[in-house]
Amino acid sequence: LSHFDLNSEDRQDIVLLVDGEQTSWDPEIVVVGQQWWWEFRYYFDGLDAVDLSDPRHLPPADIVTANQMVIPTGSEIGLSITSRDVIHSFWIPALNGKRDAVPRRVSPWKIEADVPGFYFGQCTEFCGLSHARMRMQTVAMTPADFQVWVGEQMQPGVEPTDAAALRGMAVFEGQCARCHAVNGVYTKAAEVGADLVANAAPNLTH
Repeated sequence: LSHFDLNSEDRQDIVLLVDGEQTSWDPEIVVVGQQWWWEFRYYFDGLDAVDLSDPRHLPPADIVTANQMVIPTGSEIGLSITSRDVIHSFWIPALNGKRDAVPRRVSPWKIEADVPGFYFGQCTEFCGLSHARMRMQTVAMTPADFQVWVGEQMQPGVEPTDAAALRGMAVFEGQCARCHAVNGVYTKAAEVGADLVANAAPNLTH
């Protein structure tokens, strides 16, 4: 399975500061459907070297979000859409039409928002008991606000210090971390690959 773009020649690179270094990003986001939520993965070095053949075991991404995709306004954003389990269908009506998310297949798509705001979408392929709850949201920001968001998302999770938060972290490590990950905090997840753990449920870093 090879990665390919849909009209990638129409896209313009976006210059971002990532970890203090200027990066030219070909704006493309990996979209992964899974019962019953959506994952959005940002690779600022591009997707040419990213193996998307097995959505269950994707390489670590720079930013991973769940059910909310953040994009800059005024730029065409490429999407590489796939699924970890059954067929889903990605649809944000205000930004473009529908595109199926099929296991072990990458479907290219594109969206663009001219105006900052919230754009809501829904899985449109029946995918099980909680299909109706499989919603997503796109947040379109000005390029300056998007840069701020990227900087915040690149920060690791904050270690708890007070007693109540430490007890909560112990509960998280004993139960929640079987499926969820918090980058930079839950070290056991990092030992086996935070993305591998997070594949079962949303990454909760931010």
